[in-house]
Amino acid sequence: MIRRTLATAAAIMIYSVALADTPFEGVYLPLKADPATWDCQNIGFEGGAVAIEGNWLIDIENACELNNPTDVRGLHAILYDGQCAAEGEEYVERIMLMEQAHGGVFVIRDASVDLWKPCR
Repeated sequence: MIRRTLATAAAIMIYSVALADTPFEGVYLPLKADPATWDCQNIGFEGGAVAIEGNWLIDIENACELNNPTDVRGLHAILYDGQCAAEGEEYVERIMLMEQAHGGVFVIRDASVDLWKPCR
């Protein structure tokens, strides 16, 4: 079910005509990832990478369409409404993406902050 949800998200992402690019576009490794055992080719799966592509945030076994971008005054950050799917469930959440000084991005959700490092 998770693979089907991610495959659907990927298909929508690839074939959508109106992708709204974000300044955070890229492929990343979560800070917790060990580069020796994680790779940058398998996006969205444990042991693989995470990504921001067009208006999609693709995390480990979940994906969110990023809508209604709102600049956060005084920060290099954008707040989004996320239409998300994971493990066969759909949900809505607010997601803030904020630039990190060394090329990474902070992914801020209710009660959590993750640092994603750029894949090299």
